[in-house]
Amino acid sequence: MILMPSVSALIAQTGVSVIASFAAAYAVLKILGKGWIDSYFSKQIEQFKADQAGALEEQRRQIALQLEHIKFDSSKLMDRAIKLHQQEFDILPTLWDRITHAIGATLSLTNSFQLRPEIAHMGAGELQDVIRHTPLTEWERGKLVELPADERNAALWNMLSWHRFRSATDDHSAFHNYLISKGIFIETVLREEILALSNLNYDALKEVREKLESGESGSIARRALEKGWQAHFTSIQEQIRARLLSTSLSEEAAPTA
Repeated sequence: MILMPSVSALIAQTGVSVIASFAAAYAVLKILGKGWIDSYFSKQIEQFKADQAGALEEQRRQIALQLEHIKFDSSKLMDRAIKLHQQEFDILPTLWDRITHAIGATLSLTNSFQLRPEIAHMGAGELQDVIRHTPLTEWERGKLVELPADERNAALWNMLSWHRFRSATDDHSAFHNYLISKGIFIETVLREEILALSNLNYDALKEVREKLESGESGSIARRALEKGWQAHFTSIQEQIRARLLSTSLSEEAAPTA
């Protein structure tokens, strides 16, 4: 007859087995645990360092790209500034030359102290020799010769005045048109002052034309130019000189590629 173990005995045996298993596991963990834990955390730390290094490298790459963009944009702006200064450096001397020609022609035309030619008592040969060296056209010379002697002085002066007026008008047009076409390359304050001087010169020429068309004798008025052309002229001269000097120094200081 086989005897069945009691419940209490089974429980006791099971408890002993579990305790033994835990004891064995604890012994193994105690032996291997420190090395495993160290290895595990070392791997985690290394992975963290690798992740941080990768992120840092990506940040450096992004910063390098941004710096390249900034450098490229700065280079483009510098190139544009240099090209603009070069345009200004080329334009201003030509513009100043045209300003002086235009203002000089108008001032000469409106100068009240002008010597008028005397041809009333000249003989035919002498008269022909004198008018040959004037800008008069052939038909004007012919007309002058046909006039009575006492009308020749006034007629010659009127003809010469019209020629000088047309020449001064051409000088003004060359100056003003150049300013309009190249004004975009000129600093705003300077451009506006040059334009103001151009307008004064135009008003003076308009006054001259009205005087010639009316047939008035005597010196041509110059009220338009008396409104301050000298102050404009001097200021423009100083500004152009300063701009040219500034442009030259900027080009010398500009880095070369």
